[in-house]
Amino acid sequence: MIAMLSMALIMACQQAKTPVTTRFCWALAEVESNCDPCAVNAAENAVGWLQIRPIYLRDVNRIIEAQGLRDELFILSDRTDPKKSIRMAQIYLEYYARHLRSKGYRIGYPEIAAIHRHGPGWRPWRQTALDHRRARVIKTRMGIKD
Repeated sequence: MIAMLSMALIMACQQAKTPVTTRFCWALAEVESNCDPCAVNAAENAVGWLQIRPIYLRDVNRIIEAQGLRDELFILSDRTDPKKSIRMAQIYLEYYARHLRSKGYRIGYPEIAAIHRHGPGWRPWRQTALDHRRARVIKTRMGIKD
C-alpha cells in the first residue's frame, strides 16, 4: 500500500511541469507531512501531504477566478488528493513568487517553501530558525549544495 501510494505521489509530482518542480513537491511534502496524504494538523486545520489550510485553498480559488479558469476550482476534500494538492501549490506559490520577484525580492526554493508556510505576507527578513532548518532539509532532498 505504501509503495503504491508513494508511486502515486511521484507520478503526480512528475506531471507538474512548472517551476514548482517534482523534486520540490517531494521535498516539501516530506517536510510538511512525511509524505502522508491523510496527515492532519488540527491546530491549523491543515490537511494532506502538503498541509493545505482552508484560507490557502480560498486564495488559490481567488487566483484561478481572476485568471478566468473557473473549471479548475478546488474544494476542501481536494487537499488529500496529491495531484490536486500539487496543482494548488503550483498556482499559489508561483503567483506569490512572481509577485515578490516583481518587487525586487530574490526568490528561490527556500523562499517559496517559506511562502507556503507563512502565506503571502512573508518577507525575507521575517525568516525564522524553523524556516532555515526546513530550507536545509528541502535543499538536501533536492540535491542542492550551498
